[in-house]
Amino acid sequence: MKIHSFSSTDVGKVRKANEDNFGQSSTINGELFIVCDGMGGHVGGATASKIAVDSLIDYFNKEKYDNPILAINSAFQFANEQVYASALSNLELKGMGTTGVLLLIVEEDCYIGHVGDSRIYLHSNGILNRITKDHSFVQTLVDGGIISDDEAESHPQKNQILKALGIAPNIEATVNRSAIHVKGGDVFMLCTDGLNGMVNDKSMEMMIQYDNIESSTHILIKAALDSGGLDNVTATLVAIDESSHVKSQFIDYNPKISTKLDQTDFNLIRSKNTLKDSKKGKRNIVFLTAIGLCLIFFGLVFFTDLFSKAVKKDKTANLEVTLSKISDHYPINSLRDLKGKKVVNYNKDSTLIVNGKDIIEIKKGEIISVTISKETEIKINIQKELNKKKIENKQEKKEESVDPILSKMNSEDLDKLEKGEFVSEKADFNTNKFKFSINENGKILSIKKKISIEFKIEKKYSNEENLLNDFNDTLAKRKCEQISQVTLNNKFEKILDRKIGENLKIECFCEK
Repeated sequence: MKIHSFSSTDVGKVRKANEDNFGQSSTINGELFIVCDGMGGHVGGATASKIAVDSLIDYFNKEKYDNPILAINSAFQFANEQVYASALSNLELKGMGTTGVLLLIVEEDCYIGHVGDSRIYLHSNGILNRITKDHSFVQTLVDGGIISDDEAESHPQKNQILKALGIAPNIEATVNRSAIHVKGGDVFMLCTDGLNGMVNDKSMEMMIQYDNIESSTHILIKAALDSGGLDNVTATLVAIDESSHVKSQFIDYNPKISTKLDQTDFNLIRSKNTLKDSKKGKRNIVFLTAIGLCLIFFGLVFFTDLFSKAVKKDKTANLEVTLSKISDHYPINSLRDLKGKKVVNYNKDSTLIVNGKDIIEIKKGEIISVTISKETEIKINIQKELNKKKIENKQEKKEESVDPILSKMNSEDLDKLEKGEFVSEKADFNTNKFKFSINENGKILSIKKKISIEFKIEKKYSNEENLLNDFNDTLAKRKCEQISQVTLNNKFEKILDRKIGENLKIECFCEK
């Protein structure tokens, strides 16, 4: 896996000192990234977070561990002991502690752990996902359904955390039970609550750009400062340049969309009476016609009015979803169309919060207004631009036929495809000879083809790691996927006994 990263921190607009710390190290156990938020006064907080960062790095540099998950748990315990011991030995530091989030990348696998309310996010497929859950008092209220995630941000006890390094002899960190798999283009973000406490997830989502994480980091921190900068702000972005994984796999803790409605689930269903009324109207017209010409006029007036009401009622009730479904899934570009709709069998006044920002007002069962937030407006405009771009790209292809279906093409035809073309598939597609990276619009972002690569042994190697590094350098020059030590050893027996001048051949996926 190939990555690049950038970190930045700011004291904020209120604090006199910066008690945050971050660290990064290429350890013998993998690439390590850490962010900590200290507490316990200007001196104590900064000291605690610095000790924690240094201790975690020292732990992973000390020796090679077989199980990264157990190692992360032990590393937090080790850091906890160092902070706790320092606090006991110095009265000025009594009561100090720190949060901590940790990302460890081992070859193609990623592992995370955390203590406190600092967070790790994963930006994947344009969506920012929380992959840690805060150890905080307000999080327990959210989990219990007592308050919403939005309400937690303004709760008077939002800064009360339930776990921290250094405040007790022992600590129980939360460590992911399995490895996280990420693909090229994904971005991890480690941050303190000085960022996510001032800028909501949806806003941060739009600020993170894989191809410029340095600028993204500065934009994120500036957004926190512009929103008040009430705390120190720290962020580390880790971008995934290359990965053997074509699909990201992780568990998210994204908040549920909150509403201010009562617990009743309002079904907006089509009125069953409309059709009945319409049929009844036709029968009555026939009956009235038979009575006599004198009654036809009154019958037509009566049933025309009845029919118009039925049509109006039918249009009002043609939304066959629940309000809770609107909260979670309703297309943002159709939100405005809800205005004027009737909520069948519901005559109360209510307010529905959609996407955390957009507001739907209901008065006596009728949706009287829909207020769209700036964030949603931006997303709508972005979607319009993407759709426009897709149409333009398709026109540039100058093809009369429909987009090709990869799954029905042979290897020879697949080999003729080029980056930038459109296909019927809307997700990554792989065969035993090709790997296609495809976005949600069907555009091919990259094509990798399995080819045979030769590596010539030009010197005597004393260890397998150095040979592997030179081999992967050769692959990198050819824009090929990297291989692991296990793959190399399985392919070539007694690799260190190979003679100078001998060629090693291996099949790899390389960019066309």
